[in-house]
Amino acid sequence: MVMWRLKSVFVVLLLLFSQSLSAQDKFINSYKLSFFAGLRDTKVDSFPNTQNLDFMNYLYDFHSGYDYEYIGFSGHFQFRKQFEADFKIAMYDDFAPDNLNFTVQYFFHKNIGANFGIYTHTQLMNGFNTFHLTSDTGFYGDLETNFRQRKLRDRGVQGGIVAKKDFGIFHPVLKINAGFSSFKPFSETVLQKEIDGNFLRRIDYQTKNTWNFFFFPEIALDLDCIKFEKSKLGIQLHANYFFSNKSIDYTQTVFEWTTENPTSESINSPTHKYRKFDFDFGIYLKW
Repeated sequence: MVMWRLKSVFVVLLLLFSQSLSAQDKFINSYKLSFFAGLRDTKVDSFPNTQNLDFMNYLYDFHSGYDYEYIGFSGHFQFRKQFEADFKIAMYDDFAPDNLNFTVQYFFHKNIGANFGIYTHTQLMNGFNTFHLTSDTGFYGDLETNFRQRKLRDRGVQGGIVAKKDFGIFHPVLKINAGFSSFKPFSETVLQKEIDGNFLRRIDYQTKNTWNFFFFPEIALDLDCIKFEKSKLGIQLHANYFFSNKSIDYTQTVFEWTTENPTSESINSPTHKYRKFDFDFGIYLKW
């Protein structure tokens, strides 16, 4: 399965803008740009430790209240021949624009159509080395003294149906999406030393693309507040719910004493229920 990179999406968006500026009457009928702020809550089932590390046990989940705050901007373009497109870019407090959703809709009926797109969102993983600190008796479980934290990138492809209806100044849109997603592969290394001894051990982890099915409904509510000669200013509410049974499979390579004669093992991790809920509020300009 071929995934679009974030840079490729920006190129597409730039092409849209350049095309619209040069041939607005021929290409795009209407535009909507918005700015928003929101909250994200994640829930991940945790399993008891086994003899193998399970990375899903260490995804950040605050358990009480929301886990992330974000801000961002989005756009909507209505093309001729029943096509529409949406993009949404959000960022956490590090201001890295690495949460993105890009979709294209084809309306075979005035109010009902098909929706296709890609998405990527980020998820923190904290302190996976706790597994070694508690399980590997007789060793200093991890010689790295800094706090272990990694930002994981979950990305996927999606398809579904979209329904919309205009009620004067009120414009609801509902999307029911499903698809397949995987965390982008990453690598980690843990160095260990025997307590009261000189025996050294190194454990390398290289994760794999582990594709899992997801369900992803979205709802957007727009309300036009102020009408100008050729544009409208309004407020928007948006919410979505992401559900999947996800796992992170990997190859584990162990070196003992030296880097010669390593032993490698492919680990298939159990699947965890993974849920994400987003809610955001913003303002938009439509013309």
